[in-house]
Amino acid sequence: MGILLKNKLESLQKKFPKIISEIRGVGLMLGMQINSNYNNDFIVKKFIENKLLTIPAGNNVVRFLPPLIINEFHINEAYDKVLASLNQIN
Repeated sequence: MGILLKNKLESLQKKFPKIISEIRGVGLMLGMQINSNYNNDFIVKKFIENKLLTIPAGNNVVRFLPPLIINEFHINEAYDKVLASLNQIN
């Protein structure tokens, strides 16, 4: 599931290179590094508006740490929410 989530987030990085500079982490503990033009608190608030809980980490990272019982349906649902949020920002 960690590989699937990372692949989904990396596809978003390619789609939104002005917002996302890097996806990093291991397993399900992943971070989305946000470009300096954007504030990670702002991104997290957009995710929350779209019913996705994440937390800011450091100055420019959004942390994803789903439960270990996550399945493909949940990852696809999270992807859709991240995509909707980034489309609202872009």
